Amino acid sequence: MSWTPKFGRGLKLGIVAIVTAASACTDQTPKEPPKVELSDGNVVITSTRNAAASVRYRIIQGRPRAGKWYTLSLTILAEKNNRGFDLYSGDASGLSTEGTFRKEFTIEPPGKPWTPGETVKYYFVLYEGASKDGRSSGISNKSEGQTQVP
Repeated sequence: MSWTPKFGRGLKLGIVAIVTAASACTDQTPKEPPKVELSDGNVVITSTRNAAASVRYRIIQGRPRAGKWYTLSLTILAEKNNRGFDLYSGDASGLSTEGTFRKEFTIEPPGKPWTPGETVKYYFVLYEGASKDGRSSGISNKSEGQTQVP
């Protein structure tokens, strides 16, 4: 039966071609960072050293990329006392297509507390970078607001 070896070789080539095509279809790592919409940002300063923050996010284009680092940052702008906090810092596995991040923050002594009665501005931005300490760029809108220190 001379057709069996030829048929076997043809079958092997067909299987290799199918596996190669299937792996090409599943390897769809996005080349561009996702676009993310931030909304409903809220900061409540509960004392001169404590704040609670929350913000809603929704990926509107693309998806988080494996191997990248994501940081959802809160910046509070107070007179002579600006502060930055991270609501989220981690890889793509910690982000779904939408959700809400909430976190409480404390300015530990000897850090300077906020001034009672002061109105402070704040904003949230989501960044993507190559690593935790590497250079990153914003991939979301800036969600802004203001609040008052009790």
